[in-house]
Amino acid sequence: MSTLNATRGAVLTLAILASAASILSPQEDVPAPDTCDQAQSAGIVSMTIMDGQGSANGSALTDYQVVPLVFGPQGGTMIALRVLLEGDAVPSCASFSFFVENCHDLDCQNADQEGSFPLTQPLATYEEGADRMTRPYYFQLPYTLNGGSLARLTVSVGSITSQRLLWLDSEGDLLAGADAGVADAGGVDAQASAVDAMPL
Repeated sequence: MSTLNATRGAVLTLAILASAASILSPQEDVPAPDTCDQAQSAGIVSMTIMDGQGSANGSALTDYQVVPLVFGPQGGTMIALRVLLEGDAVPSCASFSFFVENCHDLDCQNADQEGSFPLTQPLATYEEGADRMTRPYYFQLPYTLNGGSLARLTVSVGSITSQRLLWLDSEGDLLAGADAGVADAGGVDAQASAVDAMPL
């Protein structure tokens, strides 16, 4: 094979792979974190982890809720969160710690932290009635978590900590169930996408 043909073949192969990657990992516009300066925690008495997608104000996440995955511009897998803070004098800037674990049973008594580490992120908060809430924050998941995983999410601010057990995209092998939607990493959707063809 001539050098020219070999070069053309390599370019064609790379183009095909790039096209396949764009189909299998649909990218979404993910805003940068809404950061702030001079984070404080005084005045916060309670915290609620909220869904970062859906309605403008979000809704409280519950244990074993199925949350959709979001793919960032560089292919990272994320979930969208908001945090609602309650108190008499909630600050306009708070420093949050996010951490996630991969559960191997429904109670998450057997979990691993492979590829995960605590992430501290200052985020601005905005009036939400008598309380304050962050804008959507896209938390990047470690490589060990994908569609069908059960994850334990821990969010802390000051001395207050909240945890939720969340199905990522779909209820996995631990408990068969429904899929979260089109922004997915596998499973059967109401609206199927190319990602559904990928093996988990």
